[in-house]
Amino acid sequence: MSKIVIMESLGISAQELAARKAPFEAQGHTFVDYEKTTDRAALIEEAKDADAMILANMPMPGEVIAACDKLKFIDVAFTGVDHVGLDAAREKGIVVVDADRRKLDGMSRTHSHQGVIALCA
Repeated sequence: MSKIVIMESLGISAQELAARKAPFEAQGHTFVDYEKTTDRAALIEEAKDADAMILANMPMPGEVIAACDKLKFIDVAFTGVDHVGLDAAREKGIVVVDADRRKLDGMSRTHSHQGVIALCA
């Protein structure tokens, strides 16, 4: 199943985060939570084998995205994506969605979390 990395605190309680993860974990998906860092080598190490990445407003450089061979989806729990290396994501065919669930490049706004997991399966 999919490995989903949460690259920083999402500003919700541990209890709420656990409740949101539970349906996906029940399906066999795994989550790994990390503390926010700007160290590029650490970011690459944390995300290199992830299928999906969740972050809020921390910078996610294109160099890090380019090093993630399995990455298919980046969910930005924030409005806007100017802090994400979009060129690298486009080059690798990685879908990037912001907090309003707007896929970039004019794509549909209708993705649910189940659709996210389907992208990563």
